[in-house]
Amino acid sequence: MPWSPNHKLATRERLLTSAAKLFTNFGYDNVGIDEITSDAGLTRGVFYRYFSSKSELYAESILQAGQFSANQMKNACSGEDNFQEQIKCYLSSAHRDGEQAHCPLAFLITDIAHRNSEVRQTYTQMFEKFVEKTRSHGGSKMSRERAIQHSVMMIGGLALSRALSDEALSDEVLQSCIESMREEAIQDSEFVA
Repeated sequence: MPWSPNHKLATRERLLTSAAKLFTNFGYDNVGIDEITSDAGLTRGVFYRYFSSKSELYAESILQAGQFSANQMKNACSGEDNFQEQIKCYLSSAHRDGEQAHCPLAFLITDIAHRNSEVRQTYTQMFEKFVEKTRSHGGSKMSRERAIQHSVMMIGGLALSRALSDEALSDEVLQSCIESMREEAIQDSEFVA
């Protein structure tokens, strides 16, 4: 009896979910097809029915990781639509330490530059979406330039805080980014008023 179309979709989804988790935790070079298929509870042979290469899977799994991270971040922030609360949640020690879903923009930032154009294009598209989401949450007065600045501070701040061995300094980096964006928001509202 042939597999149903739902089975094929579910199998592909399992591969993407495992790849997203493993790549954001360990990077492209430290994860093999065997680890991905094993984590998904599948055999290596199944992989090539769905993906032509590890690189193709990587590009698609970045999108999967981004969506999962955005959904989990929304839940972790108690569904708050307050921009300042979302910034605090994104730039939290819980996010940095992996207690929440990993944002591939921050967690894979150094890995992406070494990948092919397909992977880099996927990452670029994800960054564009992050900027637009930041802009829409930042209010009607936020310019694209300001949204890019906030996005870079959030992603870069989280990435840098993850790289530091001094936890107090790492926390200070996160808090400094939060404070800087909070102060800009206050100045913008005073300027508009």
